[in-house]
Amino acid sequence: MDGWPSLRGCLGGGEIAAHCRECCIKVCAANRPSVIRCSECEELPCYRITDMIDTGLLHRAEYMTNLGKIRAMGVEDWVEYEEERWRCLRCGLPMSWYDTECARCGEARSERLFPLT
Repeated sequence: MDGWPSLRGCLGGGEIAAHCRECCIKVCAANRPSVIRCSECEELPCYRITDMIDTGLLHRAEYMTNLGKIRAMGVEDWVEYEEERWRCLRCGLPMSWYDTECARCGEARSERLFPLT
């Protein structure tokens, strides 16, 4: 989990992207001291999450599935699962959200990942 410096959610004290600093989800979390991440919230799914999913970015379609897996597996096991899922099946190079093929060996995107269409 070297690539995941903070597994404590957006309030974990690590660096966050500029566009996340005023996020309504982060503000909601700040007002819920017993909730570290959305997967722990009883209101899930809430309008904040569904509104974010409905923006049209393909990777956001996985949010609810991922939050459910985090809830069931725990965040550390989920991170390990995702790190494996996002590796090229042939050479093991990590792939990004919108890679259609592996940058190292040219292997096509895995069926384990969300479809790009």
